[in-house]
Amino acid sequence: MNSQIFILSDEVYNNGLFPQVPKYNKKDSWFILTGGTGSDIIVDDRTTVRQIRQGRYKRLVEISQKSYSYIHTFNAPCKETSYTFKVTVKANVLIDDPLDFWGNSRNINAQDFFNNQFSLDVRRIARNYSILDYGAIDDDLLDTLPRTKVLDSASGLAYQIQTVETTPNEAALKVLEQKEKVGIENYLKKQEMVGIADIDAFSSKLAMQNSGISYEEAIWGEVATGKYSRVHAIEKIDAYKNQSRQGKLQSMLELRKEGIVTDEDIEQYKAALLPELGVTAASPVKAITQQKDDAIVDDYFEED
Repeated sequence: MNSQIFILSDEVYNNGLFPQVPKYNKKDSWFILTGGTGSDIIVDDRTTVRQIRQGRYKRLVEISQKSYSYIHTFNAPCKETSYTFKVTVKANVLIDDPLDFWGNSRNINAQDFFNNQFSLDVRRIARNYSILDYGAIDDDLLDTLPRTKVLDSASGLAYQIQTVETTPNEAALKVLEQKEKVGIENYLKKQEMVGIADIDAFSSKLAMQNSGISYEEAIWGEVATGKYSRVHAIEKIDAYKNQSRQGKLQSMLELRKEGIVTDEDIEQYKAALLPELGVTAASPVKAITQQKDDAIVDDYFEED
């Protein structure tokens, strides 16, 4: 913010033997007579021609009564000495005393003014926060910084804080971006692994009763090792369920070729498949070969 935005005009004033009182009733403005031998005065309904003539004023200055929005940004230290926070404070600023403001306007630097007003408090609070955990810092700052209008008699200015926003500096943001990327990747991996613990527990329980595992259990086991994603596993299992008996057997044998299931698993799987073929495990091999589905049985024994 440039303090000159409050100065709407600065004109030569002709102070003769019979000076006129300047018009002063313009909305949202003060008018100051200055540059004479007397003290600067605000023109109002009590200002007289005699007072103006005695003061020998040479300039008439118009100063705004409106408030202006000002955004002040500065760096503040955090817990990690290598990084800083960028703190942005939005405030409404206005003139509280036009005479004090005019007397100091040439010496006012908005950046320095606001640094002096609250940067020490901001820095003190910011040091308590890490760039990895700073979610509460804005509320903490708003609780500490004044929320009511603050007057500064030295400058004639007044301000009222509206918002405070804190973000890590550019170097710290790069660190956070990498951290978030890793976090998202880990999250997705965990999502793919949902239910794997239950599947492992089920497989262990099944192993106590039966040394073999089913096609679904074998596929879920590969999800646990990272070979298949959860989505891929579901697709393979759905495709398996839609296959014929011959196709199911072929899928199981392909898993054996890949080393996912063992010969013992195949034997157990065969025992489970026999009822689907219309025979029992106690039926002689010859009886099996007499079934209508000879092709399935032939493939069955060829692969074994």
